[in-house]
Amino acid sequence: MSLGLKFFKKGASRSLYLLNSFRLIERLSGNLLNLFLPVFFYIKFDLSLTTLIAFFILNYTLQALFIIPGAKAINKIGMRGCLLWAIPIGKVYLLALYFIDWNVLLMSLVALVLANIFRSLYWVPYNTLFARYTVDGTRGRQLGVLNTLFGLTDVVAPLLSSYLIITSGFEGLFISSILIGLLSLWPAYLLPKTREKYSWSYRESWWQIFSRKHGRFFWAYFGDGAQSAVGIVLWPIFIWLILEGRYEVVGIISALIMGVSLLLNLVTGRYVDKYGHKRLLQAGSLLYSLGWIAKMFVVTAFQVFAVSVYHNLAAIILRTPFEAGMYDEAAHWGHYTDEYTVIQQTAVAMGKVTALGIILFLALQLPLNLTFIIAVGGSLLMMLIRGVQKKYPAEAVVAMT
Repeated sequence: MSLGLKFFKKGASRSLYLLNSFRLIERLSGNLLNLFLPVFFYIKFDLSLTTLIAFFILNYTLQALFIIPGAKAINKIGMRGCLLWAIPIGKVYLLALYFIDWNVLLMSLVALVLANIFRSLYWVPYNTLFARYTVDGTRGRQLGVLNTLFGLTDVVAPLLSSYLIITSGFEGLFISSILIGLLSLWPAYLLPKTREKYSWSYRESWWQIFSRKHGRFFWAYFGDGAQSAVGIVLWPIFIWLILEGRYEVVGIISALIMGVSLLLNLVTGRYVDKYGHKRLLQAGSLLYSLGWIAKMFVVTAFQVFAVSVYHNLAAIILRTPFEAGMYDEAAHWGHYTDEYTVIQQTAVAMGKVTALGIILFLALQLPLNLTFIIAVGGSLLMMLIRGVQKKYPAEAVVAMT
């Protein structure tokens, strides 16, 4: 972390260190599940792809609906309080999955509700605080440093999760994720209390979400949600089927992919700050969309590895300026950063719902791999983000609301 501290705001380095220690621990906890959780539900739903997709459509619909109530909770318990409540709620969600065989339908629905309460309390405060603690002009480099640290969990998690599934089943995986995630409560507790108020009503929030003046970044995040839904829900199922359900092979290949990709994050971050977002966003968006096209033709384990390495390299070129632009824009909103984050998170969730809705229809008529074309369109939409809207200052945002 010392590599990145010199780029942080004066007086904020301890807060940012705590915030990202919190995120690093919670990311490892979540990454244990990310690769194999769609497979878990796929198995529990008797290998029904349509049921799996419908389940995740419901999941992301709830996410879109829960974001505003979660943001308004900031007014009651503060940002630190939201994070402190989010973690235990997220672990109870995993306990529901642990006992899923008691009643698959009931426990799946309970898990959905708990998972989305967790997300609603987690992402708005985290993104708001991160935008507040980091610095314009070097945010791409900061993200390069932090994403490199976060990427270490992306390498370790597939190996550890596949080992846990083989030796102790999904039950062991859930318990391990719970125990690791609970450790994040300590850095969250040490975060300073931050005064913030979510100022929009429910009605105004939805009006702002669909307002034409926010259309540019709404559609960029909508596209991000659309492509990420394919990566989160369908790609793990696809490679699990190609590798014939061999968890250890899936874990090893995934870890190798992430290891090869990890070292480029810092270099890309510096390039973003030196040359700006627009050029890299356009190149990254095109390269990343081509990666989704390539994934449509994967049929062997080697092709999974080779195409995924290329796709992750393209993702680094795309996501570093994209995320830097996101936090630049959020910081530009000043005290309205949490309101901005609500628009962003809702757009992502709506993109996921729309993409999976289209895929649910296509899956009845096309092979699974051909549905990846939806992610191509989403990837191209992401280039609409352009960093800070400098044509009006943060005070003007207040006047627009």
